[in-house]
Amino acid sequence: MKTLPTPVDTISVEGRVFYIKRDDLYDPYISGNKFRKLYSFITNPPKDINHIISYGGSQSNAMLSIAKLCFDKGWKFTYYTKPLSKTQKEQTFGNFYLALKFGMNHIEIENTLYRDFIQNLTLNLDKQTYLLHQGGADTLAKEGMEILAGEIKKQLPDVKSIAIPSGTGTSAVFLAKALPSYNIYTTAAVGDKDYLLKQISFISDIPKNLIILE
Repeated sequence: MKTLPTPVDTISVEGRVFYIKRDDLYDPYISGNKFRKLYSFITNPPKDINHIISYGGSQSNAMLSIAKLCFDKGWKFTYYTKPLSKTQKEQTFGNFYLALKFGMNHIEIENTLYRDFIQNLTLNLDKQTYLLHQGGADTLAKEGMEILAGEIKKQLPDVKSIAIPSGTGTSAVFLAKALPSYNIYTTAAVGDKDYLLKQISFISDIPKNLIILE
């Protein structure tokens, strides 16, 4: 695991220089925006929790990152997905396989029941269990993105435009709020612009400096 701040590399594309913030180098399993989203859990987790539950895709980067976080903390991790194929269950590589190696408790929910089941996950949670929504979409991600914003200001003082991809939009929206004088460009890595706007609406209003590209 690396220390902060993460380094910056450069790449030239068609004569234009782009700066690349290498958050992927922080940890081989908790990297990129997932490290920033989970920063509060890594450094100052909610009091008394010893179990995280989450849900989503069966090869999710967030799934693997949360599994590694829980492994490091000695916490339980329960993850819900729709039914998996026999081929995936037998794979000995990939995020799902690695998450299981880190102790993830995986539970399959039938397709017809999945949506209602996920909507009811918030019911009957005990004080030691934390529900982390799909992709790590949580207001606690704000702290990690604010630290990232501070690093960008110090390392790249002349940069005023930043591009970041979005699944749930959590990283993009909190980065935009932490850098109100910057243009933050994002595009939907899952679904379309309307889907992304809906995902963002679950956690925050949309700042004016967040620009969603089709």
